[in-house]
Amino acid sequence: MKTLCAFAIGFALILSAGAAYATSAPIDPTIILRDPTCSPSTLCTVVNGSFDLQVDSTGGGSFLIKNNSGFTWTSLSMTLLAPSNESVFGCDGGVFFQNCSIGITGPGSNGTNVVDAFFFGLGSCQNGNTNCQGLASGFAIVFDLNTQCAQNVSSCGSWQPNSLASVTPNPEPETFVLLLTGFLPLLPFRKRLFNSRSSA
Repeated sequence: MKTLCAFAIGFALILSAGAAYATSAPIDPTIILRDPTCSPSTLCTVVNGSFDLQVDSTGGGSFLIKNNSGFTWTSLSMTLLAPSNESVFGCDGGVFFQNCSIGITGPGSNGTNVVDAFFFGLGSCQNGNTNCQGLASGFAIVFDLNTQCAQNVSSCGSWQPNSLASVTPNPEPETFVLLLTGFLPLLPFRKRLFNSRSSA
C-alpha cells in the first residue's frame, strides 16, 4: 500500500512539474516568438534594452520589436499576468531560441497569476532546419500573444486584458567577458592604493 501511495505522489509531482514547461501540444495562453520583416507598412518598435508590452483588451496582441541594443540577445525573460483560473501555459521560441520554460511565480497585485517565461538555448532549432542564433542587433522579433484565434480575428488571447508584459533581453555572454577583462588593468592600481592607505 505504501509503495502504491509513493508511486501516486511521485507521478503527481512529475505531472505538476511538467506543466511548468512548454510542450508541443496547443496550450492557451501561449507566447510565440515569430520572425517578422519591418517595412514602411509593418512598423517595428525600436528598443535598446528592457521594454514593456501593453496586452490589449482581448488578452492578446502581436508586438513587433526591433533590437537596437548593439548586442545579440541570447536569451529573453518575460513576465506577464494570466487570468486567475489559468495555471498551464505554453511558449515557443521559434527560430530564435531552442528552448523555453514557463511557470507561475506567485499571485499579482490584482490576484491573478504572475507568469515568468524564459527563452534560451542557441544551436539547432526544434524544427531541425534552422540554426537558433538569438536576435542580433538590427533584427526584429514578434511577440505573439494571440492564441487559438477564430478565422478573420486579428486579436484574441487568454492573458490578463489591459495588463503590462515586461521583457528583459540578455546580451551575448562575450559582452560580460569583455567587461570583466576591461577591469583587469585596474587591479595593480587598487593594490597600490591599498598599500598607500595602510602605510599612512
